[in-house]
Amino acid sequence: MSTTTTQLSEAIARYENAFIEFEGEENQPSRERILKLLMARDAVEEAIAEKTKVSEQTVARLFELDSQLQENSSKIAKFGNLDRWRASLNPSQSSWWWYFQPPQEIDPWDRLDNLWDTLTAAALIFTGSFMVSTFQAFSVGGLGVMETFGTLAQGAGLALVGKGALTSDGKAKVKKACKQMGIAPRYHSEVMFGFSAFLLLGAYGLNSQLPAIGKVYYATGESLYQEGHLTAAADKYLQAIQLDPDNVEVKIALGEVYESLGDLDKALGQYKQAVERGMAIGFNHMGRVYIEKKDPITAETYLRMGLERVGDDDRVRYQLYRNLGWSLWEQKLYEQAAVPLEKAIDIDKKIPVREAKPFGAGMANCLFADTLERLGDLERANRHWVNCQQFALPETLDEYKWFMLVGKREIAQSIETGAIVAKEERINAEKVAVDVVEKLTGDKENPNDGATAAEDNPDENTEDFQTAGGGGTAPSPAPEQPKITDPQKVQQLRYNLYQMVDVNWRTIPTFNSDLIYRVEMGEDGELSAYEPMSEEADDFLQEVPLQSLPQSQEAEEAIAEFKVVFTPTGELYISPWSN
Repeated sequence: MSTTTTQLSEAIARYENAFIEFEGEENQPSRERILKLLMARDAVEEAIAEKTKVSEQTVARLFELDSQLQENSSKIAKFGNLDRWRASLNPSQSSWWWYFQPPQEIDPWDRLDNLWDTLTAAALIFTGSFMVSTFQAFSVGGLGVMETFGTLAQGAGLALVGKGALTSDGKAKVKKACKQMGIAPRYHSEVMFGFSAFLLLGAYGLNSQLPAIGKVYYATGESLYQEGHLTAAADKYLQAIQLDPDNVEVKIALGEVYESLGDLDKALGQYKQAVERGMAIGFNHMGRVYIEKKDPITAETYLRMGLERVGDDDRVRYQLYRNLGWSLWEQKLYEQAAVPLEKAIDIDKKIPVREAKPFGAGMANCLFADTLERLGDLERANRHWVNCQQFALPETLDEYKWFMLVGKREIAQSIETGAIVAKEERINAEKVAVDVVEKLTGDKENPNDGATAAEDNPDENTEDFQTAGGGGTAPSPAPEQPKITDPQKVQQLRYNLYQMVDVNWRTIPTFNSDLIYRVEMGEDGELSAYEPMSEEADDFLQEVPLQSLPQSQEAEEAIAEFKVVFTPTGELYISPWSN
């Protein structure tokens, strides 16, 4: 037997004996036993000079012992002092038994790291989805400063948290940051989830507020629309729809802008969404657009369906009946058109003053007047033409063009057209009427609209005026003609006067001829003076409500004069005074 083989056999035998001694201390082997075992393995390594001269049985035994050594690596690393021994002996890397590592103990906080990391990834995905949705909503019409800042801030946060949670480099930096803040590394996954949850809450919070922000854009669009800035209003409505796609009111408003701009197909696209939800106003607007498109049969179809769905909303019912009458008028079905038009006029009278009159108010009188003319009832037609001229409020350009179509240019020149683009003035005028009527009646239930006015002007042969606040007839010199500096204000005062007189005229007429009075009004909406224009008007003054109307307590310069006519049949007519 060679010397090499003898040395190797002895080394393996010593290795095996050292193992027996090591395994004899089951619970906690001493460092001496561990060091002796490792040194024995070193001796085996040195004895293997030429592997080709080693028998197969010897090598097999070595493999067996090495396998057992590796199985005990954790125990050796745990109870031995390998770091110090390596420093002293400086073994090569091939002496693997000196480089056993102690088992890594899993902190209880780290056992759920996979769960926290999964939740972090899910939170980041949802955050990204909310951010994309929010960005798309704000992107219509361009981003403002605050929207840009909010979007960029969330995007930067998402990038930082995503890198820290999903990349090795990011995790290392997060651990370093946690260490600098005094946070133990074992809390890394929990901290990342906390940041991702915070981002998710922020993104969700902003996204959930989109409908509220949409209402702000809607209100801004309304203001722009009332000021006549139609293109700017359309942009705001589009942003409001992106932010609050379920708000059909915004879509109706956008359709009205398109209709005002003459883009009827786009208007139909917006109104159709209201129709799909069964909203009567949508059917009305669809019908109106088809009237403008010269398709009255389709218009009639939508309007009749709208009447089936309208419920108790008098404003919409008025518009549906008025437009239905218009669609029948376009078909030259005048007798049939008269029925819904008369219903529209009746509804218009029932709408309280405190509620803004529907835009297009008074137009039913105009359509009805022309219909009566074509049916040969000229007397009633004339009365409704007067009503039309006094109170018509065309809402769209086509409604205004209708006057030229029927040859009533003189009426078109005198009616108010503010509602075609800006609707606010009409609402403000009616609120003035509310204040005056409520002051008079002491309650909030207001009377009918549907004012009428006389056609003729009386002769100026009178001598007496009733002074404001007076109870009897007091002679006084006829005042100078009031200076009208604001025709729009005069129109408001005439409207207010009708409301005040109509709500207080409760007696059944006993006179046999018209009672005519000349009434002066101050800028505050109260009477400053009134004058019976005939002896009979003076005799029956107690049957008319002029004495009970709000009257100026101080002398105030009149800014407008009106002719007020009470008929034996109970009709009331008011028109501007004319010499």
